[in-house]
Amino acid sequence: SYDPNLCGSVTLESILTQVEQAADILLDATQDPTKECDAVSIGIGFEAARVQLGEVVDAVPEQDFCP
Repeated sequence: SYDPNLCGSVTLESILTQVEQAADILLDATQDPTKECDAVSIGIGFEAARVQLGEVVDAVPEQDFCP
């Protein structure tokens, strides 16, 4: 869910600062110690199982919650 009260708030700025400080790779997925990192790599563990896929549908357009 999304709380529109976050837009422009101190809380949102704090979250964005933490994400920016976690930058550990370049946007093109390379690493160059002479350049400032501008992307974040993450690893997520999960379990999966085979499923029967249904029909293909169009993706939902991405929304900009804080224009």
